[in-house]
Amino acid sequence: MESKNDTTVTALDVSALKAHLALNVESVEQSIIFYRKMFGIEPSKVRTGYAKFDVQNPPLNFTLNKGSFAARGALSHLGIQVRSTADVLATRQKWDEAGLLTRDEMQTNCCYATQDKTWVRDPDGNEWEVFVASMSKVFPDRPIVDIPNSDPIFHTVYDLDERLQVPGWQWYRSGLTYEKGPTGKPEHWRAIYDDKGRIMVAICHNMDLGDAWEWSDDPRYPEKWAGLAYRIAVNYFIYDLTH
Repeated sequence: MESKNDTTVTALDVSALKAHLALNVESVEQSIIFYRKMFGIEPSKVRTGYAKFDVQNPPLNFTLNKGSFAARGALSHLGIQVRSTADVLATRQKWDEAGLLTRDEMQTNCCYATQDKTWVRDPDGNEWEVFVASMSKVFPDRPIVDIPNSDPIFHTVYDLDERLQVPGWQWYRSGLTYEKGPTGKPEHWRAIYDDKGRIMVAICHNMDLGDAWEWSDDPRYPEKWAGLAYRIAVNYFIYDLTH
C-alpha cells in the first residue's frame, strides 16, 4: 500500500553538486604530496588516515583513505575529459612543472574513440589521464563500430579472416601483447563508415602496426606479427584507392 507521503523522485529533481571519489591508499601523506601537485590545490581537510581535496575544476569531492589492499581491484584508471588538445598539453605542462612524471598518448585508440591524452601515476599505482576525444571533432555524428570479417577491406588483396593482435616493441621487454590493464585488452578492428557503407577511418584498436613495420627487420620481432602488419597495410591502401 502506498503511503500518502511517498513521492516520486527523478534525476531532474536532484540538484547534484559534484561527484565523489574515494581512494584507499597506503600512505595518506605521500598521496597528499602527489595530489597537491596534480590538482594544484591544498587539501581542504586532513585527519589521521584521511585527506580531502575540494576540487573545483572539474567539480570533484576527492578523498584519500588509508587502508590495506593487495591490489587496485576492479579499478582500471581515472580520467578528466577536457575540450581540446591544447588543454591536454597545458595540463601536461602544469604537471611537468610540478615535478610529476607524465606520459603522452596522442591519436591513440581508446574506448571506441581516437583520443589525445597525457597520463600520471599516483604512489599507489593508480593512473590518471587527461584526454580529449579528437575523432569526435572530425566526425561528431559518426559512430565508431566494429568491422565485420566480411568487409572488403579485409579481402582486397589478402584474405585476413584470421587476424592476430599486433603488439608494439614493448612486447620484447614486457612479454605482453597489450600495453595496459592487468589481464590485457583484446584487439578490435573498428571503423567509421560513410552513408554508402565505405570505411572513412580504419582503427586497429589496442595494436601498434607502426612498431611492427619499424621493427620488422629485427630478428627479435616475430615475423607472424610483422607479416600481418604489412598485409593489413596493403589491404587498407588498395581499399583506399578502389572504394
